[in-house]
Amino acid sequence: MLIHAPLTPKGFIIPFIFGGLSGATIGYQFCKICELNQKLSDRIDMLERILPVCTYCKRIRKPSADPSDQKAWIPVELYLVQVKNVDLTHGICPSCMKKYFGNYLPNSEENKKTDKKD
Repeated sequence: MLIHAPLTPKGFIIPFIFGGLSGATIGYQFCKICELNQKLSDRIDMLERILPVCTYCKRIRKPSADPSDQKAWIPVELYLVQVKNVDLTHGICPSCMKKYFGNYLPNSEENKKTDKKD
C-alpha cells in the first residue's frame, strides 16, 4: 500500500506550521520516501514480468523454482496454459510455411525453378 504525504502537494507545509523547521524536514523526507516507494514498486513489477527462457530449447523456468531442477523447466505452451491461464491455438506463420512447405505452394520459387526445367 502506498502512503502519500499529508494535505499538500509537497507534504511539508502543514508539518512546518505545527512543527517548525523540524516538522517541515520530516514532511519533506516523508515525501521522498513515498516517491522512492513508488519507484521501487514499479521496479518490482517490471522484474516480476521477466521470464527465464532456455537459450536452446526455449523452455521456461517456473517462477520461484530451482534452475537446476529438471522439472522446473516446462515448454512455453504448457507454461502459458498452466501459469498464465491462456488458451492456445496453433497455426503456421508465413516464414515457416515457406520453409517447410515451399515446394508445395503454388507460386513458390522452387516450383518456378522446377517448371522451367520441365
